[in-house]
Amino acid sequence: SDEAQWRILFAVGAIPSVFILYGSLGTADSVEFRRNKGEISTWSLLQEKSNWHKLLGTGGCWLIYDVVYYGTNLFSPTIVGKIFGEGDDIKKEAWQNIVVQSAGIPALALGIWCQQRYGTKPLQFWGFLFIAVCFLILGILFEPLKDQPKSLFTLYIILLFSLNFGANITTFILPAEVYPSHVRSTMNGISAALGKVGAIIGTIIYQPIYDQFGITTLMCVAAVFALGGVVLTHFTIHPPKEIHNITQLTQPEAERELKDTEEADQMLT
Repeated sequence: SDEAQWRILFAVGAIPSVFILYGSLGTADSVEFRRNKGEISTWSLLQEKSNWHKLLGTGGCWLIYDVVYYGTNLFSPTIVGKIFGEGDDIKKEAWQNIVVQSAGIPALALGIWCQQRYGTKPLQFWGFLFIAVCFLILGILFEPLKDQPKSLFTLYIILLFSLNFGANITTFILPAEVYPSHVRSTMNGISAALGKVGAIIGTIIYQPIYDQFGITTLMCVAAVFALGGVVLTHFTIHPPKEIHNITQLTQPEAERELKDTEEADQMLT
């Protein structure tokens, strides 16, 4: 039945999490985390003004990104229908949406490579700028190209590529780079919660803006949101200088652990 198919697809999504949970069961806490564990509460953490500046960057950017990402993806059938015209061919519409969503696969692969090579903050900055430019181009050209659906469809695929390329990766990584280990999980969770608020906003505002002002205005509003991500990334995201990307997070901790071991050995001798 349709209900059984939906439940099976929903349950399959839990399988990767099971492997991650199993792999993390025996993982020991880092030296830095064990040193600071229990020294600060969530409430006192939120009262520190320095954390609000960081949270504006990590949580604010996550919120902005989820507004445009979830809003656009959930509104995708309407946009595709606007490009090709409304029709009754469900199979054709399904293939059109499959092609659109497939743009995310190469975008993620390229984004991961760029993050390792150039760092997380630059990827997020240029990723948000790429998103803003794509929204503006699609918004400006939507009406002039309304009789050329293939051209519009290509621009829309590029837009979906941009949405998956940069901030889709970096919003998950930056909290781990920005915050010290003893508050990292808490601030990451708060940042993610703000992202979900953005997802709710995106799902609410797209349809009313489209109904009242049309597709061009909707794309331009989304571009303004993305430009807000550019500004926040530039002024509020400041990872430690020694961290170029997330693979370097454990290096300072490993060095301190080695130093502690050497000091202990000297005391024993």
